[in-house]
Amino acid sequence: MMRFGSNSSRSRPILGLITIALGLVVILSPFLVGEWTLALLGLALLVVGTVEIGEAVFFTSSRSGWAVYAGGGLLVLAGLLLFLRPLFVLSGLLVLLAGLFVINGLAKIVAALRGAAGLSVAWTLFNGVVSIALGAFIWKQRASVGIVALGLFIGIRVLAAGWSMLLTPVAPQAAPGGADAGRYAAERLGLPQSPELDRLYRKVAEAEEVRRPIDRYWCLTLVIIFFAIHIGRMESSWTILGLLSPAVAVAGDVLGALLAGALLILPARLLARKLTRPLERSAWRRALATGARESNLDLGDRLTRRWLQARVRLSVRLQQARAGLGASVARAIQMGLPVAAVLVAINPIWGFSWYFNTENWASEVWNRIVEQRVDPWRVRMIEAVLAQAGSLDPAQSSLFEVKPPGVAGAEDFSFIVIGDPGEGDPSQHILRDRYLEVGRRPDIKFLVISSDVIYPSGDMKDYERKFYLPFKGFDKPVYAIPGNHDWFSALDGFAANFLEPDAARVAIHARVAADHRLTSTTEGRIETMISQARRLQWLYGVRTGWQHGTFFEIQGERFSLIAVDTGILKHVDPSQQAWLEAALDRARGKFVMAVLGHPFYAGGVYQGDVDPTFSELHRLLRDRGVAVVMAGDTHDFEYYHEQWGSPSDSRSMHHFVNGGGGAYLSIGTALAWPSPPPVPDYAFYPSTAAVAAKLEAETPPWKRPVWWWVRYFNAWPVSVETLSGVFDFNQAPFFQSFMEVRVEGSANCVRLILHGPHGPLRWGDLGRGGRVPADPGTVDAPVEFVVPLGLTK
Repeated sequence: MMRFGSNSSRSRPILGLITIALGLVVILSPFLVGEWTLALLGLALLVVGTVEIGEAVFFTSSRSGWAVYAGGGLLVLAGLLLFLRPLFVLSGLLVLLAGLFVINGLAKIVAALRGAAGLSVAWTLFNGVVSIALGAFIWKQRASVGIVALGLFIGIRVLAAGWSMLLTPVAPQAAPGGADAGRYAAERLGLPQSPELDRLYRKVAEAEEVRRPIDRYWCLTLVIIFFAIHIGRMESSWTILGLLSPAVAVAGDVLGALLAGALLILPARLLARKLTRPLERSAWRRALATGARESNLDLGDRLTRRWLQARVRLSVRLQQARAGLGASVARAIQMGLPVAAVLVAINPIWGFSWYFNTENWASEVWNRIVEQRVDPWRVRMIEAVLAQAGSLDPAQSSLFEVKPPGVAGAEDFSFIVIGDPGEGDPSQHILRDRYLEVGRRPDIKFLVISSDVIYPSGDMKDYERKFYLPFKGFDKPVYAIPGNHDWFSALDGFAANFLEPDAARVAIHARVAADHRLTSTTEGRIETMISQARRLQWLYGVRTGWQHGTFFEIQGERFSLIAVDTGILKHVDPSQQAWLEAALDRARGKFVMAVLGHPFYAGGVYQGDVDPTFSELHRLLRDRGVAVVMAGDTHDFEYYHEQWGSPSDSRSMHHFVNGGGGAYLSIGTALAWPSPPPVPDYAFYPSTAAVAAKLEAETPPWKRPVWWWVRYFNAWPVSVETLSGVFDFNQAPFFQSFMEVRVEGSANCVRLILHGPHGPLRWGDLGRGGRVPADPGTVDAPVEFVVPLGLTK
């Protein structure tokens, strides 16, 4: 008799070979893909964990299969941690990762010793030992483990799984609906053999075969509907790059359906079936006793038979899924698609969330795609702009200096710095009346956006709603440096709106040429974007388009502002480095304030340890006597007073995180301020009490367990900041902020004033420590940082 498991017997060795190849790639990944290594390791563990879940459900038939199932789920969790939060893994979650591998290994060993049908005892034991060894290695070396070693051990684990699939024979499974299926069901339930039971299995199997094309049709229809919904909600352009974002959202929906089906719905149904075995046995005995007749059955008997048919249908579908990995994945997706459909439908009520809204997942994909291209793009763009101006040396060129009216030669003037504004929702608009009121003062000469002009991907289509409309009424020049989200669109939108038109044209052309014209940015599209930007500037009266690069300098009599583009990976390319050092030379003898795309301190942690080049930038600014460093990227306000040298040495640097201009709030600083802090004198807004009160009052029931996890367990084993994307802060009370900078040569100082939605904030609104404020009796006074205009070096 032909066995249903024949297809899986043929496909499993092929899958084993593919997994072995993946293991070899993982081992070599640190040398092949560089900073993408951790993401690749995460994907590898996701693949192996998914395969082991399928093995537990579809290739084992004893109760020990649950141990294999749990082990596969743990590998999936470990893979998600590595893929989504690689930096957290390297800095703290290695402990959890080690534990996951140890538990996975123990689950494998238990399954092998208990003799799970369908598994090779030897190979299952081998996989378990490898997982435990990997966990022990990570635990022991967690303080010094490197990417190469991590890749080696995870690669060995993947290789072990591949060898197991390649060499372990698959136990044959009965054909769905055949005599074996009915006999197996009778044995499992302790019932006598029954021709009626065999006929029912065959009948249900035949019906399921007929339903297969129908199931495929409605699944495909749902996926197409998801794609159409995402295109409409994301306002996607009909280009290859424009359609990538909704495609990522659909892929997220399908992945969510797969995980819901494999990790939630199927385990729940199998557990329910196990718990109701006695009831099923009793129902079958009554049904077999009454025979096949349907007449004269009461309502209870009819409902009981429908329930038994549903149990048979589940068994048949599980047997059909054993045809191979493709069949099992398709069945899991089919189970989870209704859940995905509900989530797609209710997405608008979630608010902004990185975790519950697949439309935001495209940002992470864009981040992975473009992060390694930023420096090559920027170098080519700088070269093109210089060549157009007839210059070849960025260090000698004044091309990147902007000259707002009223600054050159002025002793006193003011300006506004706002960071991360561009979400286009109430959290952005809540600050609008305040910065417009401040901007009407005659001493305000310009405004600087310090990071992420547009969320989520810096697209040109979002500029009218998320930039021009919110800034309508501000009639002074507006300058900007891009954040990581602005780079996700290859900086096309930013260049068209903030660069001088001819500079924007040659810069975008240079970027396209650097990518060998593989993107959908054509000559016509470049001209359309530039002309659209000029039209919006005129219609809304917003004065942009003065810059020649993604960085710039403003040189006053005694004050210099130097704005540096740190891209996505906190890098400064060689061309920009040459300009920066020359700009600092031109600023000698002046008070220097630097605006960066990323802060050196954020969330109570020094960020220079992440990348040596970023710490080198810090040393350069410190050595050149830069007094104030301000940055966006982190969505709150933070202040750090860094001092160095001998006790008698007064050299210091004032660091400001100024990213509260409209993006979703980062709560990690307020709820997880470290002890001890990185510097003695610090402050942050909003305060811990204010954030806790808001979350306690506004967190809906379905998110409240996460809030309790954050509040009572400090989000262990992840960070509070990792979970900040779960909560929606797009309603009052708002904690957005921006900074006003007053250069007062007449008073020989620079004043930095913090504004909130209702005006200047007060010291009592902030969390603070050390000598902040300097006078403890001024808690009710407006927040104002005063830095002498004199030089430190």
